[in-house]
Amino acid sequence: MKYDSTFFKIIVIFSYFINIILAENSYYIVSIQRTKKDKNYDNSSKKVQIAIDQLVNDRLNDIYNLIEQYKDTYKLSNGKLDENLKELDLYFNNKNKRSNEENGVKRKFLFLNSNRPQNINLYKRSSEELIPIDSSLASPLCPVSNYYAVGVYLSDGLLDIVKSLPNIIGCDKSEFLKPSLSFEPGIPKNKYYDLNEIKKETNWTDVSVFLNDVYCNGDDLICNYNSHLSLISQGRKDYVSNVKYDNNFYYPSTAGKGIDIYLIDFGINLNHDDFDTYKGTADERSITVDAYFSKLKTNIIKDLSSYKCSGNYCFHGNMVTSISGGKIYGVAKKANLHMLEIDGYETSNINALDYIYQYGKPYKSVISMSLGGEGYNKVYDDKVQDLIKAGFTIIVSAGNEGESCCYPEDDENFIIPAGIKNVITVGATSSTVIQNINNAYRRAYYSNYGNCVDIFGPGTVIYASYGSQNEMEQASGTSCSTPIVAGVAASIMSEHPEIKYTNEMIRQKLIELSLKDILTDLKDDTPNRFLNNDKICFNNNYIKH
Repeated sequence: MKYDSTFFKIIVIFSYFINIILAENSYYIVSIQRTKKDKNYDNSSKKVQIAIDQLVNDRLNDIYNLIEQYKDTYKLSNGKLDENLKELDLYFNNKNKRSNEENGVKRKFLFLNSNRPQNINLYKRSSEELIPIDSSLASPLCPVSNYYAVGVYLSDGLLDIVKSLPNIIGCDKSEFLKPSLSFEPGIPKNKYYDLNEIKKETNWTDVSVFLNDVYCNGDDLICNYNSHLSLISQGRKDYVSNVKYDNNFYYPSTAGKGIDIYLIDFGINLNHDDFDTYKGTADERSITVDAYFSKLKTNIIKDLSSYKCSGNYCFHGNMVTSISGGKIYGVAKKANLHMLEIDGYETSNINALDYIYQYGKPYKSVISMSLGGEGYNKVYDDKVQDLIKAGFTIIVSAGNEGESCCYPEDDENFIIPAGIKNVITVGATSSTVIQNINNAYRRAYYSNYGNCVDIFGPGTVIYASYGSQNEMEQASGTSCSTPIVAGVAASIMSEHPEIKYTNEMIRQKLIELSLKDILTDLKDDTPNRFLNNDKICFNNNYIKH
């Protein structure tokens, strides 16, 4: 594609002199499109894919050269050059040891893609020599819909220049998505249930019961530890002080078997007892850290024995994994659990989604994301839609601002990913741990709401402690209710392996099974639905205190 180079130079010069100020340098997600007529990248012919890859590499060369040319715009408030630009000295010095063009052969960089490794020979034109570069300033991310996303590190002074390049259709800052956590104040094994009656009620192939002991530090406390599990396997009941709440968790014995739950989160401690793989049994499963995604890079974890969580929110990753499918604290106790550790930025989220797109099993996979931030990002949205169309179920947290999370895309208050169309968005109810069980039926004060929130689940959980092999901790937030819903979704899939469940089918099934119009303190036009796994009858033989 040709373009007016004189006009481009004018834009470059104008932008440089107007914007040469000391300002913020940030990572951006840049969208590159060959033509609007292109199909989804993965559905295109090999010839078209190579043409797109070549175009993407050309634009990355343009951007990288601009970063070198206008590196003075990256100066910090102390007058020093941003240290992230140190790699320029290495790569440009090596490139310039020989002239950039010799005997008609141009020397260009080949920007390596750690998420989708390339064959260098496919990108090589006869008139070019490609120099591989593993850059932290500019790198391919992944195809999204019918365009390609790349990540680049830009100064404010260079932003408009990059936007003016040919084939650039979008440029959005890669924001940090924080965990959706909040904070709230926060075991006799008597068999008083009939398994045959439960099987009749639910039509489950078989029933399992997780016996929850009530652990108390005083006789006057209503403890309800692990009630995040028991609450979703029975109907609404107003309990009074002279009876004990049935804190058992009833669930189908398939329990997510054969289903993959992907947790896009902040790492995990695989050594906790909750992460039992049942090795050597008929229920053996995998619990892995598939990869670590940092800004522009994808690092596949090949040796789990040497893996160690590297971020500040490792406990959060432990929590979502434990609650979705842990042996002790989890819902889908037999599901395969995949941690995709991210650094929190949208670039790493997008690459993690693309990893699932490449390697996940459509109709047999659930994606759980307990994080969020403000501001709409079209690339993020489009990548989510790619996965939903391909047969993946995506469940996300509503967020903990205590406000609506259902703003239009052009509103600066848009909550991502909660407000993205077609995802299953989860709100949270109040804590029942060391508190009255009736709190379960009230929206938690921190939980976001709105007409895009599909369902509410318990907002306070007991989970596998990150710093121990066998201890537990407590957490609250829509971060907690989201993996509970993911676990129920996996259980539905495993109980009916003959059905190819789409995202919309899971949403409708969750709505069908939910307890309706029992929640209080909902606002606006928020749907009144509380999560249930299809076991709604009560056990009448309550135990007296």
